[in-house]
Amino acid sequence: MDEVNGDTLQPLSLKEYHVSEEYGFALPDPLEVLPPYYQPWMEIARNVTELIYSHSLRDHVHEMPELETELLLDHRELRLAHLALSIITMGYVWQEGDNQIVKVLPRNLAVPYWSVSQKLGLPPILTHADAALANWKRKDPHGATPVGMWNLLFYLPGGSTAVPQVINGVNQGDVAMATEALNSISVSLDDMVEALKLMHQVRSLALNRGDAMGTTPK
Repeated sequence: MDEVNGDTLQPLSLKEYHVSEEYGFALPDPLEVLPPYYQPWMEIARNVTELIYSHSLRDHVHEMPELETELLLDHRELRLAHLALSIITMGYVWQEGDNQIVKVLPRNLAVPYWSVSQKLGLPPILTHADAALANWKRKDPHGATPVGMWNLLFYLPGGSTAVPQVINGVNQGDVAMATEALNSISVSLDDMVEALKLMHQVRSLALNRGDAMGTTPK
């Protein structure tokens, strides 16, 4: 009963697919730092919001060294690298909003971003797997992780999520607080829909860049 065509069926392992019985598709306890070699990425990613507001993110990226990806040794390191590079890339492309959208990424950002994406099997864009499933850390490193007991690793302009505010409003019976937060979420969702319509353009640019370097998968 346990054999099919002479092969023994092996128990399904969720770890092989990086799925957790406790956290589901969310990355359990994401790393917060990369090896020192990758400090240039982390420094820019942690300060993306400030660099965008000061219109200096692109200048900082241009000064960033082109780093190799071979020192990223495991899945969690690759996920953090992909998250950091995704945050940097989105900020770089949209630093000036709709006025000056960048159509070509600099080599020192495009090459490692493509490499890390290939290793993970993720597209070279900011995905849900990055922004939601890997972009979190515990407020208390030894505590539980219910909603409201975690922080984001990296922020883009727009501030933190209004979901905890909704929950607090409900728990406290504060209708005004909950309503304001829900309205904020509604506006954000509308903005996200419009942004998602443009994401295929960014992906096409990245794929074209990879094709130009001879690294686009066939």
